Amino acid sequence: MKRYIPLLTAILLIQIVIAVSANIYTRKAPGKMTELLSIKGEAVDKITITDSDKHKVVLVEKGDSWTVNNHYSSPADTQKITSNLKNIGSVKIHWPVATSDSAPDRFHVGRETFKKKIILQQGKKILATIYLGDATGAHGSYMRLNDQNEIYQSTLTLFDYATDPDQWIDQHQLKISPEDIHSIKFNDVQLTRENKKFIPAGIDVEKVDKAKIQKLVAIITDPTLTGVLGDKEKPGYNMEKAALTLEIKGNDHKKVTYILGKPEKESYFVLKTSTNPLYFKIGAWQINSLVQTKKDSLLKVDKAENKTEEK
Repeated sequence: MKRYIPLLTAILLIQIVIAVSANIYTRKAPGKMTELLSIKGEAVDKITITDSDKHKVVLVEKGDSWTVNNHYSSPADTQKITSNLKNIGSVKIHWPVATSDSAPDRFHVGRETFKKKIILQQGKKILATIYLGDATGAHGSYMRLNDQNEIYQSTLTLFDYATDPDQWIDQHQLKISPEDIHSIKFNDVQLTRENKKFIPAGIDVEKVDKAKIQKLVAIITDPTLTGVLGDKEKPGYNMEKAALTLEIKGNDHKKVTYILGKPEKESYFVLKTSTNPLYFKIGAWQINSLVQTKKDSLLKVDKAENKTEEK
């Protein structure tokens, strides 16, 4: 019997190793992924995002669109908000990375130690409070729900939930359809829309650089705003010494005036329209071409003349 003891012992050890290995594998296996939140984006009509420095942005739905409520109620980028709500609702989880009482502070998803805090509401009712912590890479971060101790890896990024209000404004809120415009005036240029084209006054049509006109009209009818400066004029805006005054006349004969001031030592212009109480920030890279445009600059450049001048 004694000669079988080593053999039986070896078999027992092998069984123990197999059992432990299976147990470890089972614990590490992610299993079936489930949705962390059961909230539908349509139910949310208010979003509050706060960062670790207490900077905050409040987004509120009004009808079919959103506003940056704590930033002069400026129209918000509804498509961006809808996309972010969809991303939150589609977060799937499996095994938590931590569950201990000290873990929230370690992963920066605690009540006071978070990187980002997102509150989703429907009216005054809080639907969910989400804490985002350290990044898990370029496309995710650790997250925890307010009523849970478990911490999960998520596909939500800190970058997508900015607390700078200007990151949420509708950058194209001043967009106008060219089809609704009768004429545009600025500097010594007057463009009148005829047969679906903008024709400059006082210039031979055959000599006009049509591509240049198209670029100018594109900037005027759909400027890309980079920020909202408020509803009060400040001396530094230099609006009284306007760098450019532009008038748009609609097919309904109503006029809209754009005044652009250039703050000193800044790389942007300040835009004020006659139909909006807000002062907007807009990049100089867009406006410089308008400021520099004169009637003669709309003419085609003669390549032969260019070569002569270069010599």
